[in-house]
Amino acid sequence: MAAFSPVPRIETTGCFLASWGVGDVVGLDEALRESREQLLPWMPWAAEEPLDLEARLTRIQDWRDASREGRDFFYGLFHPQGGVLGALGLHPRVGPGALEIGYWVRTSATGRGLATRAAAAAARVALEIMGAERVEIRVAAENHASIRIPRKLGFHEIAPPEPSPTTGGLPQLVFQLKKCELSSSPVGRTPLRAFDEAGRAMLPKGQEESGL
Repeated sequence: MAAFSPVPRIETTGCFLASWGVGDVVGLDEALRESREQLLPWMPWAAEEPLDLEARLTRIQDWRDASREGRDFFYGLFHPQGGVLGALGLHPRVGPGALEIGYWVRTSATGRGLATRAAAAAARVALEIMGAERVEIRVAAENHASIRIPRKLGFHEIAPPEPSPTTGGLPQLVFQLKKCELSSSPVGRTPLRAFDEAGRAMLPKGQEESGL
């Protein structure tokens, strides 16, 4: 498995991604309880919800450890003034040099373009900083709202629909963006700032990022 460089905080227009912390347990719990019924058709793990707070805290700690160690990357999606809007993951489970982007937005925050902006920022960071050669987004073929996101961002559909356990056995579409395509894609033009664990800027380097 390739070693990817952790990027614990990513800021983009109207939201930011950050590694989960223990202080986020209640906000995450509220977002998942609100959104469980909408997530269930597409994300089999939602059937486990709701967890009790102790189990959720343990899960957050596991996610944080995995992110710090570069084994897997779990982010909360947050409003700039605070509050959990959803979640995003960058998962090294789709082959060497690749990261898969997964995301969800809480029900009360859908329709604002948050998932599109978050996925774009995550894809740019994965390809430009973390060392990925390609990123993938895998979506249930009937999840039309989610399918619009990789298409809007310039990802290419690379495989015909096939059943997948990550979508509860539903046919799944696979979209891909390669590092060599970054500069010509909407992802490459996504405004963002990225920071390491100590708060030092990782991107932009030496100049202010426009659009933020």
